[in-house]
Amino acid sequence: MVGCALLAALLPAGCALPTELPRAAESQALARQQHQQATQQAARFAGPRLWFAGFAMNATSKAFEGDLQLASSRFHTLGGPVLRYAFSNPPVAGPLRRPLATGRTLTESLAQIGGQLRDGDIVVVLVSTHGTDRLLSVNVGGRERDPVGAEQLAQALAPLRDTPTVVLLSACYSGSLVPALQRDNRIVLTAAAADRSSWGCAFESRNTFFIEELLGPGFDASRPLVQLMDQAKGRITARETALKLKPSQPQLWVGDRARWLAERPMKDWLVR
Repeated sequence: MVGCALLAALLPAGCALPTELPRAAESQALARQQHQQATQQAARFAGPRLWFAGFAMNATSKAFEGDLQLASSRFHTLGGPVLRYAFSNPPVAGPLRRPLATGRTLTESLAQIGGQLRDGDIVVVLVSTHGTDRLLSVNVGGRERDPVGAEQLAQALAPLRDTPTVVLLSACYSGSLVPALQRDNRIVLTAAAADRSSWGCAFESRNTFFIEELLGPGFDASRPLVQLMDQAKGRITARETALKLKPSQPQLWVGDRARWLAERPMKDWLVR
């Protein structure tokens, strides 16, 4: 199994990144359509709603888009209205099925969600990609773009204000982003500690170890997120041991005002 590539190796000091995205107009049209559909759907529900925003940010592995698909489907089964924003940088050529996942689309979509939030809502944000210290890689069409840094991600989350928010980061060194993301209303789960690689992102991988063990076959919505994370950590450790991989040490951080969400059965998240 190949671990996530280090972004530092891809972005040497002083390297100028390309600024023009391929198929930008097509991506923007898909993003507008997605936002319009979510807005129309959200207006039909009077009670609590779950907003899911997922970003498969790297074209060098199928695992990242696999994580997006798995997470989106899992949260959709929790019951109640689920409003989905999904962005990905596909690893193969062909028509775009989703708008591209970049720092800009992450910032714009979370601002759009933030403008529609009301009491009782919950937000889940997933980012799956390669990473290094305090950086998340963005690769479109096999070319590196401006990465998303810890502070940029924190700023993008700001429009969600005090809404209970779960942040899932599946990337190497993703634990290094936790300090910048800590707020009382947030839960942050990462695939690795601040100084560790995570695993499962070879080109043909179905999912990263982290998302597969957290939301894959062992997922049980009658259990709270803290229990599912403990289960996932145990299964990841077993896989890493069997493959003689350096432990990734997934991390969980829970804000005081989000503890109720972390400890509530996930099937009851939208029950008030």
